Amino acid sequence: MGFRLKVITTERFQEIIGFGGAMTDAAAINIDRLDNEELEEILLHSYFGDQGIEYNVIRIPIASCDFSTREYSYLNTPGDFSLNSFHLAEEDQWKIKFIRRAQKMARLPIKNFGSPWSAPAWMKTTGHMKGGGKLLEGEKYSKTYAEYFVRFIEDYTAQGIPIWGVTIQNEPEEGSDDKWEWQAMYFPPEDQSDFVGRYLGPALRKSNVANGTLIIIHDGQRPSLPEWADRALKDPVADHFASGIAVHWYRNTRENADRLSKTKQNHPEKFILATEACTGFNKKGPILGSFSRGERYAEDIIEDLQHDVSGWVDWNLALDLQGGPNWVSNFVDSPIIVNHTAKEFYLQPMFYAMGHFSKFIKPGAKRVSIKMQKVKDVQGIAFINQDGTVAVVVQNKGDFGVKISIEDERGKQYRVTLQQRSINTLVYK
Repeated sequence: MGFRLKVITTERFQEIIGFGGAMTDAAAINIDRLDNEELEEILLHSYFGDQGIEYNVIRIPIASCDFSTREYSYLNTPGDFSLNSFHLAEEDQWKIKFIRRAQKMARLPIKNFGSPWSAPAWMKTTGHMKGGGKLLEGEKYSKTYAEYFVRFIEDYTAQGIPIWGVTIQNEPEEGSDDKWEWQAMYFPPEDQSDFVGRYLGPALRKSNVANGTLIIIHDGQRPSLPEWADRALKDPVADHFASGIAVHWYRNTRENADRLSKTKQNHPEKFILATEACTGFNKKGPILGSFSRGERYAEDIIEDLQHDVSGWVDWNLALDLQGGPNWVSNFVDSPIIVNHTAKEFYLQPMFYAMGHFSKFIKPGAKRVSIKMQKVKDVQGIAFINQDGTVAVVVQNKGDFGVKISIEDERGKQYRVTLQQRSINTLVYK
């Protein structure tokens, strides 16, 4: 027995920013460990090339994170409020090398955005990057930290990597735990509001290079919304400087998805961007060929897009067979796993799940309305691209095939069978 899915292209919603992943230290190390320029090119092309899944967003950690081999910042000299000792790390040169190559092969401009895990240790209440703590109070610390962002943007741009945006702090609530296992910093909404409005916003605008870089708040978990964004954007100056709201997937449930739409309703002029997701954090590492993990990606992407999110950015672009390197052994999975001993890499089901969206839903596309019967284990989403093509993604999580008729208000009709446990994309004009 089949069912109908009607696409209504005249009813339009949020605009798509794009899809992508993070060029962490670990990702760059693993690509480099292939030790073969042709293989490196094939891996990067798989993500960014016109014959690949055409990612157009890259997240870049600002200094070290857990997926580094060591703890480091860009400003290690205590009391250097003039940033005279500021410098990028050796690890940045690996990342820059591969991001440049990705930009060169991509058909569309890549949106690079940075995210810090912690301020330099000497600028924090704990004196350590690891384990939480807050930015020390006082204008000299806030002003210096704002200039720290500016220098990151300027130095990356000088090496051919323009920075489209920055988030203020990766997972700002986790830093409330002083025993957090890796780099973190507690940055509550009122503090972010003050930092954005009084320091970071003005600092970016004064820079000839960074004045177009967007500011994105939150970068934490879905259950904190919309209250977190409401508090951070209550101040009109911070609201003026902030362009978007970032969210991670680690505490997502079907029951809290409406929090995203409520956030958009409260802040209609701000985009919402999903900025981190991965699997394997419970079972600690990769499972080669796990289709259920690919299904989980598709399910979450569809759910986010149904609730006003404008893009979805995965975590590490590439990890090794252990799920690292990671200096605190926080091993996870990735869409591409590199076996550097055998000099080969594996495209995981998560990679193909991402491709159903990144390949066919282009930047600038608008989500359109769909009307479909409620069928257990079947969910879908539709977008109209700027060239007039319509992309419909439908997932069947059930154990039986389902026949579907996809129609639109212009009289287009396509009959498709959704195989059991499948992700399907239809593109038409």
